Amino acid sequence: LAILTLHNLFTKERGAFKEYTKERVKRGVLIAVGITAGISLLFALIPSLAGSFVSQSDSQMPDLLKETLIKDRMSLLQSDAIRSLIFIMLAASVVWFAFIGKIKQNLFYGTLALLIIADLWMVGKRYLNDSHFIKNREFENQYALRAVDKMILQDKDPNYRVLDLSINTFNDSHVSYHHKTIGGYSPAKMQKYQDLIDNHIMREMQKIGNDISGSKTIEEAQGKLSNYPVLNMLNTRYFILGAENAPLINSAAFGNAWLVSKVVTVETLSQELDALNPSRGNSSLYNTELSGSIHDLREIAVVHKEYSHLTDGLSAESVSEQESIYLTEYTPNRLTYRVNALKERLAVFSEIYYPAGWSASIDGVPAEILRANYILRSVKVPAGEHTIVFEFKPDSFTKGELWSRITSGLLLLLTITAIIITVQRRGAGKLKTTN
Repeated sequence: LAILTLHNLFTKERGAFKEYTKERVKRGVLIAVGITAGISLLFALIPSLAGSFVSQSDSQMPDLLKETLIKDRMSLLQSDAIRSLIFIMLAASVVWFAFIGKIKQNLFYGTLALLIIADLWMVGKRYLNDSHFIKNREFENQYALRAVDKMILQDKDPNYRVLDLSINTFNDSHVSYHHKTIGGYSPAKMQKYQDLIDNHIMREMQKIGNDISGSKTIEEAQGKLSNYPVLNMLNTRYFILGAENAPLINSAAFGNAWLVSKVVTVETLSQELDALNPSRGNSSLYNTELSGSIHDLREIAVVHKEYSHLTDGLSAESVSEQESIYLTEYTPNRLTYRVNALKERLAVFSEIYYPAGWSASIDGVPAEILRANYILRSVKVPAGEHTIVFEFKPDSFTKGELWSRITSGLLLLLTITAIIITVQRRGAGKLKTTN
């Protein structure tokens, strides 16, 4: 509206707007300045009009700091009010003098543009300034490879995970720059993965520390590693103890996927979570079916009762050495596996179960994904050799992409049509003038 008004004030066809007389414009400028500059002046002189300047979080601070914060907040309001007052007076003066012809319009447009840019620039620099930028060298230095990273990266198979015990595991994202990690940092975490951290991963991390306690060499620590069921199913191949030390190798990691010979069905989510380690939860849950081999999650999959209809007909025979499943292709939104099963099996994948977007197919035929071991994906696989593909194609994206393409195409078509009609009309107009 402001730009439209300025356009009406300074357009050459001002005759169409006869109501913009000198007296009316003068009165309008004075009213606008009086309201906006007046409010700014009031806040500059009496900042307490804006409120108490007290925040709810102030109650946790010492009284002296509270008083200082209130004064700082009042000072910030006063300085901003004075700043606004200056901009208002400058803008009003430029508009008025340009309207009465004391300033040429070109100079007016340039001055107004400078005022707008200065206003936006000064406010923008509060939110995005030099402190928010670093040099390329500084950026790269914070992700510099440590000696242990170089050792791990000699493993050319990229499909393993790393657990870094030398840092704050779940609040540091630097390790994720080089490796797929168990930890890392994200302000938004899946609740199920947080459950796994709180109930199992943290305990297994403590167990690693206890197991290798007192070791004087990496070789000695390596020999003391024991069984870590949840870390194994998350395909944790390396444990980092220090930036300059060689990593510990967890040879018990399950890999990207595995076939199980037994499925244990549980009634509740708590039982499903607790069943990942028999030392957790209600001991009455661990009946004959669950006891003993439940430690080896490579042999048994724990499945909630809601998926029980998908586990019917599975073979209970032990998985033979001739049976296999392995990852053949990996991208963030597409994973391909090759499986060879002698019997109808349940395949468990060391990937997070996330139904909102992920779909699976076996030899091109859609397959239903079920949740196993509280957090992992699983698919029922028929006997024989097959290709399993997981793809991430959420409906919200695919449908949005389709409609975006359709509307973009229509917009392009309308633009081309408008150009053709305009050219034809101009050609017809020239021909009529010539005639």
